[in-house]
Amino acid sequence: MSHACGGFSRLLAVLAALAVVAFARPSLAQFGSVVCHLEHILGFEKEYDRGKHVLPAATSDSNSIAVFVTMRKGYVYFQSNRKSSLDPANVVKIATNETTDLKTLLQNVLPKTEQTEATVEKLHKTTKYVLDTSVFNPDSSTSIDLEGAENVWIVTADSFEPRKALLVEKARGPPSWCYSWRQHVYIPASTSAEALKTLEALGNATLDGKSLRFASLVEDTATDKAIGDSKSLSRVLFKPPPRSKADVEKLFADAKGHTVVIMGHVEAEDFVTRDARRKEIFRVSISELQTRADAQGCKLVALGCASARVAEIGVADRFNSVDAVARLTGSIDRPTFGAFAESLSSPTLRLVLGRVAAENGSQTAEFAVEASRGPNLLEFANVGQLKLYRPKSDQEPTP
Repeated sequence: MSHACGGFSRLLAVLAALAVVAFARPSLAQFGSVVCHLEHILGFEKEYDRGKHVLPAATSDSNSIAVFVTMRKGYVYFQSNRKSSLDPANVVKIATNETTDLKTLLQNVLPKTEQTEATVEKLHKTTKYVLDTSVFNPDSSTSIDLEGAENVWIVTADSFEPRKALLVEKARGPPSWCYSWRQHVYIPASTSAEALKTLEALGNATLDGKSLRFASLVEDTATDKAIGDSKSLSRVLFKPPPRSKADVEKLFADAKGHTVVIMGHVEAEDFVTRDARRKEIFRVSISELQTRADAQGCKLVALGCASARVAEIGVADRFNSVDAVARLTGSIDRPTFGAFAESLSSPTLRLVLGRVAAENGSQTAEFAVEASRGPNLLEFANVGQLKLYRPKSDQEPTP
């Protein structure tokens, strides 16, 4: 007797559980669905094997359900760890091209006694949905309907370990999904394996906490006081603060071969220093800082925070220059770039990767700094940026 499900038929319109146990090999071009209570679905053996490694142990407790979701050739594959009510030796699995609604699919996994609207609604919120990166578009959006799901995780192609997911609203275009790289540091779900490799290498780069130089491009007495009160920052502070291109050149020359941390207010792609009357004193592009870092073999941390004008938007966890100093004080002695970024972030101040690149042997990662608004910690405002840069000369030669 075969132990695989085949033969596609429609999910019931009333969303009742449908046991399909036919044994003919299904055609992926055929329109329909299969809800499988046997070992696996014909044609989805690889997905079944991966799901077994990703999901926790099988359970008869619907309050402990976890689901692995992936896509192949237009079909959603939905594998639960819920033991079948028809055959407890197996878990329930679904392959379908009829719907992408996870709540509908969950209802078809449950035994008939638990298919009430109230029960499904409750379980949909608690079920651990683990989405494979194959379900995401290049912009990290997805056609999978996750409305109402509150326990979403993402698993990358090279791993069996799910990572906590985060939905990031954007000013333009659909929301994008990210997953936790390190604590409250998130990266887009569509990040390529090559980009992830670059990010990991950059994250493991040493920060040189004892030999780094710190420079403030902020003209503000409160910020100056905060720096003076910080033993870790005042110890490595570049004096006087850079206010010209020549000062910037000297800063990197003094730090040759080590790490330079620069903090300031960002306008577009430039650090801009303004006085109390908002008159511009000095401006330098972040790309020019990167060029200077390259010339001296320096790693660069460029931390841009909101100006006072920008910060007046009701952000609960502020990130102006004084707050940035406090964050830096607790992060500057971390051993690596990755640990530094992780320490800089928090539940209400997250970092979201915007770009990672390996160009001409150098490595760059750019993050948006996002702070929470009000009591709803799902609402965040972009209040700054963080750029990590590692020159080619800092890296081990390729064997």
